[in-house]
This record gives sequence, structure tokens and C-alpha cells, in this order.
Amino acid sequence: MRSTSTIELKRFVPTKLLLRYAVSTAVFFLLLMISSGLAAQNEVRLVIKDAETKEDLIGVNLAFLSALNPDYIGGTESEFDGSAIVSGLEANDTISITYTGYETITVLFKNLDTRFPGGLVLMNEVATVIGGGKEIIVEGATKNAERVAYIPATVDIITDDDIRVKNSANSADALNDIGAFVQASQAGGGSPIIRGFEANKVLIVLDGVRMNNAIFRNGHLQNVITVDQSILERMEIMYGPSAVMYGSDALGGVLYLKTKDPKLTLGGDAKEYPFESHLYTRYASAYGEKTVHLDLTYTGSYWGSVTSLTYRNFGFTRAGSRYPDLDSIDIPSKWIRSDFVGLVNGFDVVVANDDPLVQVTQPGNKEYDQIDFLHKIKIAKGQNVSHTLNLQFSTSSNIPRYDQLTELKGEFPKFSEWYYGPQRRLMLSFQTKLLKENKFFNGGSITTAFQKIDEDRFQRKRRKITRSRNFEDVYVGSFSVDMNKDISEKNNSSLLYGLEYQYNYVKSTADNFVITTGETLPTRLTRYPNGNSQMGTFAVYANYKGQNQKKTFTFLGGLRYTFSRVSSTFLPDGLIEWPFEDVRIQGGAVTGSAGFSYTPKSHWNIKGSFATGFRVPNVDDYSKIRSKDGFITIPNPDLKPEYGLNSELTIAKTFHFTEADNRGRSESNLNVSVTGFNTILLDAIIRQPLSLPNGDTILLNDGDEEDITIANVNAGRATILGFSANMKLKLKNRWLLGIGINDLRGRYTGGVSKDGLADLGSVPLSHIPPLYGQASFGYNWHSSEEGKEWKHFSAELGLNFNGSKLKEEYDPALGNSDNLDEAIPEYGTPAWRTLNLYTAWGFSPTFSLNFSIENIFDVHYRPFSSGISAPGRNFIMTLHADLPNTYKKKPEQPVRKGW
Repeated sequence: MRSTSTIELKRFVPTKLLLRYAVSTAVFFLLLMISSGLAAQNEVRLVIKDAETKEDLIGVNLAFLSALNPDYIGGTESEFDGSAIVSGLEANDTISITYTGYETITVLFKNLDTRFPGGLVLMNEVATVIGGGKEIIVEGATKNAERVAYIPATVDIITDDDIRVKNSANSADALNDIGAFVQASQAGGGSPIIRGFEANKVLIVLDGVRMNNAIFRNGHLQNVITVDQSILERMEIMYGPSAVMYGSDALGGVLYLKTKDPKLTLGGDAKEYPFESHLYTRYASAYGEKTVHLDLTYTGSYWGSVTSLTYRNFGFTRAGSRYPDLDSIDIPSKWIRSDFVGLVNGFDVVVANDDPLVQVTQPGNKEYDQIDFLHKIKIAKGQNVSHTLNLQFSTSSNIPRYDQLTELKGEFPKFSEWYYGPQRRLMLSFQTKLLKENKFFNGGSITTAFQKIDEDRFQRKRRKITRSRNFEDVYVGSFSVDMNKDISEKNNSSLLYGLEYQYNYVKSTADNFVITTGETLPTRLTRYPNGNSQMGTFAVYANYKGQNQKKTFTFLGGLRYTFSRVSSTFLPDGLIEWPFEDVRIQGGAVTGSAGFSYTPKSHWNIKGSFATGFRVPNVDDYSKIRSKDGFITIPNPDLKPEYGLNSELTIAKTFHFTEADNRGRSESNLNVSVTGFNTILLDAIIRQPLSLPNGDTILLNDGDEEDITIANVNAGRATILGFSANMKLKLKNRWLLGIGINDLRGRYTGGVSKDGLADLGSVPLSHIPPLYGQASFGYNWHSSEEGKEWKHFSAELGLNFNGSKLKEEYDPALGNSDNLDEAIPEYGTPAWRTLNLYTAWGFSPTFSLNFSIENIFDVHYRPFSSGISAPGRNFIMTLHADLPNTYKKKPEQPVRKGW
């Protein structure tokens, strides 16, 4: 007999939205001087634009300085179209062009024509740190090109140059190298933690398409490594709930990934070199990584393309040799790989490991390999419409689960095999961008996407002849419309609005495979309902942006309504008799946010925000069946959404020490910032004991183990407090010193003890890393010789550090994801620090070399919550070839803002 369970979502509407707001002040200077040694009466017209977006810059300050003495003799500001007239200057008078958030340009009047052909001045955003991020254009925070200083929340940006200089092995490695906290359970893993939230509470967006799907779990995920870092244009980390722009799952923040787009000249002169290619090969000693990458771009007048292919081969990870000194506490056996299980002549044999520092998972010398492919085609229909077809595919070999393969039963390994099947991700999206202004919008985008994800698991216990197999296939279709409309030029106000729909279909099957006969036995529970599951979400949103005329104060506020429905079908399987066949969870929620950013002329930046977030239970939350540590998780159709309330405040200040030199290089400056935040999570989903439909609390698993039944329930309330502080000192655009530190504290109530018997009261929250941060000291040099701009050299000495997390600070509740048993159970996670060196050298017009040494002192450590030790001393070498030399190309035709 069918029965249906329906739960309505709570509604949260913020009571106050701050109504004033403005961002980045316009104060900057343009210099001009008229050639020939006499007072020139002719005029020079300049047009000043953003170098990244080609947006006209309004209110840029041009200061005129006398050649005879450094006195100010006049000036002007750019108009609404970015134009400025320079006149009445002598040849050797100086023009200083300044604009808040941009690098100052200084030029002699007599050099104006050669420095700025046609009068076009392109200004670059200055690399100052605002809450840890660079002051550049971002897209993810508002789904529209926006300056970091205008965004009330904290944003970190990782550019393609950062990834290239740091020699990152994959996307998770890139996040870790720049200072994010990343957990790993195996070599092919990497799960970013943002403000104490992880996995299904962090939203990943790729090229405007949500990657989170219906089976994103609460523990640790490795999905981010299916995105090839080699073809990323940038990664943006937006901290705190972003539910207004992105809906469910963005409780901790949003990781926005953008791959490189084709470039178009839009009817301008064709490029001298329409084809460009980038090839690199990389080797890393700590895990025997061998990588080859090739990407090819074509730039045409009204169509262009980008194609990328990357192959990676990883060996076993060698950990460091210098173990932590903890007096009388012994290093656990899991940190020393003395032996492993191999299949010899059809029998499981424990094989001695020649080097206990090498974390071997299987016979042979390969851990796994991976192939990533991307192809984008962009077609423009005139100046106002473009279409982009985006195809991405990633696949790997089997990936062994190291933390499970080191689990013991008695004195011997519990498993002979435990691995993920090939991680496959297919994405096909079609995006239309509109730039023609009408009464409904000034611009916007329409995106349609399809994704297919394979997530399979295989395990076989030692000396067993049956291999348990779980197969999960997820199909995701999505459609979104995002538009922006200018409301008033007087107060620089605009409205961002849109809608989106996403549909998930989950197919789950399982069996036991007899390795000796090849027979398949249908005697294993599926991980998700065997009758398949569906999840649909529809949402509409509106976000208002307003500024004062000087753009020193910005307000952002918005609302979003989301309706979600999740349904599953449980078919009789002879293993468990469920009292229901169909289960449905549905309902709607209103979320809101409000924030401000204040940037006065004194180079302060003060920003604050309040936001609500929520997460609808997905298929993994309410229907997963999973065995671990003597417990088995069973479905709970009465699960409700969880909600987050977040407030934060950032204060940043830039101190300028010296003016720019006559070559227009950045002046010396110091930037410091501090951010504090508080997040409250209501109806937090945690695991607690739950009986089977027949009242039993024990389930016989795989025929030989009795597991206690538990389930996800809404029983918790959590609070997270934290701060981050950053400092960056830049001297003459050559020397750089940076320091960043992050600290979190989190507790929740409602949990029960690991034995499922005691109410724990208030206890530490899962996913809270210890204090962590980075410090770096670097040198940067680029040639200023005509025609030799390809010459460059940079070096950075970096220190990564983590504080200790004692066992008393671990979450003691049932089903937590902190993995104390993978650390040092009687201690916790010891503090650690690594010293790293990164260098980059451009030694020819075509070739450049990156050489790095990570973990120079060969420290043996495990990041918090990880199930595998980090790489020891790691020598990394990457040879890049860029064809043709990009510095010899003709200047590109400026493209329109929004392209």
C-alpha cells in the first residue's frame, strides 16, 4: 500500500534591509604633456577603460605636474564615456592617472601618443588584498561583472597566473596552495572546507552551472578534482550564505569556477596570430605525477574556440620522514605503511612494503590516472548577442580509498579492495549573452545545461570471494535566466533578477560479484532507493544594487523564493520491508540578504552583511543506506531543511608609501584587513539512532556483521564564530610580503554519543579546522626592454601552517566526519608547518620553466580530518610552451563590457 510523507519548509524573511550603499570611490589622475619643449596649445583626447572588461571608467583623476618643480599645475576627470581632454602642457610635464582600486599610470606628455596609441588608456586593477582577495573583477558574487570592493561579503580570487606559478596538480591542490583548507581521504581526493562547512553545505558553480547534485553527501567529496585547473581562468571563493543568488546548499559559501572563454574581435582587425596554443609537461616527485596538457584557442571576428586536453598519471604518495615529536605518544600504525594486501594466484596475501613512507594501496606503481577534455565555441551575432557551447568531460581510472584500506580487523587489514570506480563527469551547456539595452534589461544571460555523473564504489573484505558493488548514476538538467537592469544613473542603481530550475534523476543499483566464478548475486542493499529518485528545484530572485554618485558607498540587498520537491520509490527487494513505497519532501522558502560596502578617499574599505541561507534535504540526506564502524544509516522520510543565519564585518585599509615611477609601475603600499563573522545553523541535520520499520535496531549487513541502525534527523542547533586577518606589503611592484590567518570555533547541541546512548549536550561541531594560515615573501621581475616583455622571473618562499586540534576539540557525536581515528586517537591532530619555494622563469619568447620545492624539511603530517598523510618533500618541475609569443601580437580590438 502506498503512503506519502509531506513536510513543509519553514520560511525566513529578513526584517531589515540596509537602504544605502556605495562602493569604490572615483579619485584618480590622468597626466598629459605636450611634446616639443614649448607650451602646447593643442588638445589630446584620451578614452580610459578597464583593461579586463573594457568598461568606460568614470571620474578617473588626471593630475598634471610641472617639469620644473613637482608642483600640481592642474588636472581633470574622465566623463561618463570615459573620455578626458588634456591640453596646455609642455613636453616634459607629467600626467598622473589614478583611480581607486587601479594601478596608477604616470607618463610624460611628449610620450602620450606612443604610450597610448589612438588615445586608448587601459587601466589594470591593483592587486590589493581585501579580506584575502585581490581587487579585481569577479562574476560569482552577483552573477555579473563586479569589483570586489563593491561586494559586501568576503571574496578570495585565485587567478590562472596563481595556479601556474604555484604548479598546482589539480583544482583541490590549487585551493590548498592559495590558502583554503582542503581535506583528503585518498590521493584522488580533495574536499574544500569553507567557514566550517563542507561537502553538501558548500556550493560549487562551474561556468554558471551548479555542480552540486542530489547525492552530494555530508562527509567529504572529491568532485572538485574533476574540474581541470589547467584551463581555469579563475576560482572565486565567496564566504558565507549566498542563498539569494544561488539558493540551496550555499551555507558556508560558494566556490565559483570559470574556465577560459574564446575571445572575439567583433568586427575589428583580425589578430596577427588567430591561433594560440599552450603546452606544458609536469613532473612531481612526491607522488610520481606525470602530466601533459595542451590547449588551443582560435580568435576570429565573430567566432572563436578553446580546446583543452590534459592527461595525468599519479603514483603512490610518499609522506614526509620527520614525524611530529609528541613526547610519550606513539605515532599510529596508520601513519606508517608497513604492508598492504595483494592478490597473488587468486589468494589475498599481506605484502611487506619496501618503503613504509610510501602510501601504497595496491600492487604495481600507479595510484590512478585521469583525462580531462574541454571544448568551447563562441559565436557572436553582431555586437549584442553571443552564443557559447561548452562541452566538458572528465574520467579517471579506479581510485583506491586509502583510509579504508588501512583499517584493521584484529592485526590484519579489514579490506583487500576498496576503491571508487572511474570518476566520470560530463557537462554540456549552451549559454546566450544579451547586451542590447531595452526596457526590461541592459544585459543578461540564459543558460541551459545537462550533466551526467557516475559515482561507483567497490569493496571486498580480506579473504572473501565476493566483491560488493554499488553503482550510482545521476542525470542533471538545468535552466537559468539572469538579467540586470540599470534603474538610475544618478544614484548608480541597478536590479539583478532571474529564475532557475534544476532537475535530478538518480539511479542506484547494487550486487555482490563472485570473483572466482563471475557470478552476480542480488543480495546487497542499494545505496539509494532501488526504485530511483528525483529532485526538482525552482527559484526566482531579485537583487538591488545602489550607490552614491562618488561610488564610495554601495548597498546590495535581495530576496529569493525557492520551491523544492524530492521523491523516491522503494521497491520490494527481499532485504528490508519498508512500510512505504513512495516518499516525498516538498515545500518553499524565502531567503534574503543585505549588505553594504564603504570606500572613502582615505583608502579604507568597510563592508558588512547579513544573510539567510538554507539547504533542502537531498536524496543522500534522507534515503542513503550505508554501513560504517558498526552502524548502518537507514532512510528517514521525515527529514526537514536546515537553515543558516550569517552576519559578518570586514575592515580593510591601504597605506601608500611612494608614488608611481615614470614608467607607470605601482607604488609601494601596505594593505591590511580583518573579517569577523558569526553563523547560526538551525534544524541542523545530524545522525541519531532510529529503528527499522519493524522496530528492530540491528541489521545484518553483508551476511556476517550486525550493525546498529541510525539515520539523519533534525536535532541540532549549531553556532560558528570566526575571523580572518590578512596583510600584504608591496614594494615597487617587485617585493611582496603577505600573511594570512584564519581561526574558527564551532559548537552544536542535540548530538548523541558514538554508542548511540547518551545525550551529549553542547559539543564541538564537525568540520571545524584548527587555526591555519600562510605567510609568503616573494620577488617579481619583468623586462621593460622593447620587444623582450617575455623575459620574467619570480620567486616566492612560502610558509603554510596549522595549529593543533586536540582530541577534546573533536566532535564526539555519532556519525561525525572529523575522523579522529585517522589522526592520533589519544592526542588529536598535531600542529605542523611546511616551507615551500616556488619559482618561474621566462627564458625565451616561447618557453618558460616553473620549479618548486614543497615541504622542504620533509615534515610528516596529516591535515585535520584527512585519511592520508600529506606529501613529503616534493620537487616539481613544469616546462611551458606558448605559441606564438603572446607579447608579439597586435593589440586586440577592445570588446564590449559583458563579453
